[in-house]
Amino acid sequence: MQPQAKSKNSVCFSYTYQAISRGISPSIIKILSSAGVDLRRWLKGFSSVEDSVKQSVAMIKEHPLMPKDVFVHGMIIDPVTGKLDYILDASTLN
Repeated sequence: MQPQAKSKNSVCFSYTYQAISRGISPSIIKILSSAGVDLRRWLKGFSSVEDSVKQSVAMIKEHPLMPKDVFVHGMIIDPVTGKLDYILDASTLN
């Protein structure tokens, strides 16, 4: 008999169950879920810093409480030199 792959729902349920069993209120989980927090991905790393910055900028720009006239930039800082590199410069985007 082959083991069945976990579905997205069972994985999400597992994280939710673990959080509740460790003292996180179900209402907090509901608030996070309503705010777009994906409990399956929230602590995973990233393979590309640039892609992570782009994803963060998109999430902030698309948030329902973020006014559309606010510029949201995406930058990476070099921890050694302090140099900032723009990944997304909102002032130059249409």
